[in-house]
Amino acid sequence: MKRNIIILFIFFPVLIFAQGSLLIIGGGSESSDEGGWSTEPYSWAVNQSANKKVALISFSEASDWMQNYFTGHCGAIAAKDFKINNQSIANSQSTYDSLMAYDILFLKGGDQYNYYATYKNTLTQQALQDKFDEGGVICGTSAGLAVMSEVIFTAQNGTVYPDECIENPNNQYVNLENDFLNFFQDHIFDSHFTHRGRAGRIMGFMANWKMNRNEMIDGIGIDETTALAITPEKTGTVYGTGAANFYLPGDTSIYHLDNEMLIVDSLRVMQLLHGCTIDFNSGEVSGLNEDFSPLVNEENGNYVILASGGDEPDDNTAMLQELAQQGGGLDDKIIIITSSNQSTAETFKARLTNLGANQMEIYSAVAAMSEDPDFEQAIKEADKFLFVNNEFYILENFLSKPGNGPLLNDRIRRDGKIIAFVGDNSRFAGSIVVENYLLNNAAENGSLIFKEGLNLLKTTLVMPNSYYASDMFMNAAAAVPYAMLQNRLRFGVWLTRNNYMKYAPANQNTYITSYGTAPAMIIELENSKGGFASKTYSDQYDTPAMIAGFENMKIRLINNPIKIKTGSHISPFSIDELQKSDAFPLQVFPNPVRDFLHVSSENQKTVVSLYSASGQRIFNNETYATSHRIGLSQVPAGIYLLEARNEDHKISTRKISIRK
Repeated sequence: MKRNIIILFIFFPVLIFAQGSLLIIGGGSESSDEGGWSTEPYSWAVNQSANKKVALISFSEASDWMQNYFTGHCGAIAAKDFKINNQSIANSQSTYDSLMAYDILFLKGGDQYNYYATYKNTLTQQALQDKFDEGGVICGTSAGLAVMSEVIFTAQNGTVYPDECIENPNNQYVNLENDFLNFFQDHIFDSHFTHRGRAGRIMGFMANWKMNRNEMIDGIGIDETTALAITPEKTGTVYGTGAANFYLPGDTSIYHLDNEMLIVDSLRVMQLLHGCTIDFNSGEVSGLNEDFSPLVNEENGNYVILASGGDEPDDNTAMLQELAQQGGGLDDKIIIITSSNQSTAETFKARLTNLGANQMEIYSAVAAMSEDPDFEQAIKEADKFLFVNNEFYILENFLSKPGNGPLLNDRIRRDGKIIAFVGDNSRFAGSIVVENYLLNNAAENGSLIFKEGLNLLKTTLVMPNSYYASDMFMNAAAAVPYAMLQNRLRFGVWLTRNNYMKYAPANQNTYITSYGTAPAMIIELENSKGGFASKTYSDQYDTPAMIAGFENMKIRLINNPIKIKTGSHISPFSIDELQKSDAFPLQVFPNPVRDFLHVSSENQKTVVSLYSASGQRIFNNETYATSHRIGLSQVPAGIYLLEARNEDHKISTRKISIRK
């Protein structure tokens, strides 16, 4: 099984030992309706067998529905339920003999530990292996799928959730073994994949096996109402409404621990849809025909973005501390942008106060505040912005109206600004905002909505609350790659309540990193064939699930100090783009200037600041006076912005050219 011994062993062990066919099914209910998703793959299983007889194996009582379905819709000549729920029955010769009379053995759903603990080292296990080795067809759905790969998650201590696996892949619930069935070497299977957001879980399994057994394995996750049929020649075909998800490590050194947290750099990911095929011997894939590559390849904004994955104040302590202390420090002016209900914003203001920040104001980004003069002045003076508890459609409306909306939209893009987003509002930072993601089953029934975001990140989508509630895991898991392909974005970021991401420029490049007790999960599109799911549950359904298919993306789990480079240059907010502000008369001379700059504001007492084109404050005089003399002999040549602020907090600006 050790794939790193000789390169030929990557494929040949499977060919030597695997003789039968497999049908691995991700769970969900079968459909006997016209055009039902399951009829085609289940018929394939019947047609692969010699005698077209199906043994349905389960641990609990079963109705006769599946028997009738196989014989009435899938071409089987016989189907029978076998309830095998103790080792006495499992190890009975009569059980073995009965099972061997059928050429299709179908493991139903339930609890995979029941299968593992009860059937291990029994004649039932032997029947499954012998039937496969003699060319039979082994099928498994849900728990039945989970025990069919060489490495299996036994669930001995109960299930394990994806966020638990990325926070600690060695936690007590990750029980893996390779001493049961031997159908598909060097792999681990998982079911209910996108519906339960199990990308982090399968990466945790793969990493656990490598770190504890020193053996690399690939992962295959099958979505609900989806199946992957694998022939004896090791070609696979996907059937159903979702995707077969392949997680393929390319390097033996990609897994690391940060304390207990999992770091992964990086895995190739494929999501193959209905009708797609894969040759496991060559890796060749077919069935996805449209080319996808990012419209924008790099992030180059010259500002800092902080975005958290959770909405509660306790989820945001570390991010708020960074917001308070970064930039100019605790004296920087922070505007908290919120909805008409300011109570949540008041809580966050109190947290910032406790962290030492001392200049904060709360404003509601609603239409009624579009012309508010205090809000206007606060926007102009702010060094940092915190978005919390906004509804996106209300914020959209505010930004689209003349006045403070466009001003806010402009100022958050200025060089050197720090813009922070709390939890749900983190969606706004990217190119695309996913709406309806907290509605039950929105991705499954096609009701996710994608809107243009603030576009501070021009080729990135941010998804917070990734594990907010189990009935919306699929929304977060499916929305990111779906929107990335639909809008040709390069990066997608999943955040949880236990982390926050930071985007920042450094040394003319731009980077994303993450902080917290959980890593950020980041997927990247470069160039790939792709498409979108079109198969529905049956002909009675018109709208397919919002599942994207693609041949090639990269996925990583990161945490500081690991960074992902998102751009190779910075685009400063051009001083030429700044609107000249003339709140009061201002005379500046000489301009261009070499050594000393004189600033006069007639009868207005002002304080004066000078900023570089990258937003760095070069000079700051907090003493109010009607005239200023600024020494510039040590300031490099270039274009700068001079800002004068009077005692009423009104601002006048001038573009300054320094020559040497």
